[in-house]
Amino acid sequence: MMIRRIVSSLAYAIVLTVAISATTAICGEAEAERMTQPVVEVTEEVTEVAEEPVVVEAIPEPEPYDADYVLRVITAEGGTDQLVCNGVAQCLYNACERDLWAHSVEYIIEEYQYTTPAEWVSDEARIAWDAVFCSGVTFVDFGDALYFYAPAYCESEWHESLQFVAEVSGVRFFEEVGG
Repeated sequence: MMIRRIVSSLAYAIVLTVAISATTAICGEAEAERMTQPVVEVTEEVTEVAEEPVVVEAIPEPEPYDADYVLRVITAEGGTDQLVCNGVAQCLYNACERDLWAHSVEYIIEEYQYTTPAEWVSDEARIAWDAVFCSGVTFVDFGDALYFYAPAYCESEWHESLQFVAEVSGVRFFEEVGG
């Protein structure tokens, strides 16, 4: 089970970039790579067990997916804009969670009509994907956003009929009304 951490996407991007740069400069690339791996902390030990079993509906584990494909899609949508990449990764993760991981990430990309994957992967997409999909970060500035579009490239009455969440670098993010 992954514990979600809630942070501002800008704060996370700044802290992660500074931490990786400083670690790389001081300790070298191998140590920087080791230090950026997710860490699991146990903060409380279970000392009591309920007498009657509690039935909890299990959420299925995510299906394995092609991380390179997902990274290239995030790159195609967000380019080298860290905040937009954060929002795209968060929307994709939110859609997977909304579906209780019943479908693959690739299925969600197709179903939600994400753009064609880029031929390359930006560092910003990699940072956003790692934060959301690997490290359990939730970027609060994007709330429960599932959808986004860039009004500079198209008009969308459908998107605008949804609940507006945030606008970053000309990209507007939305969640379902009442969501």
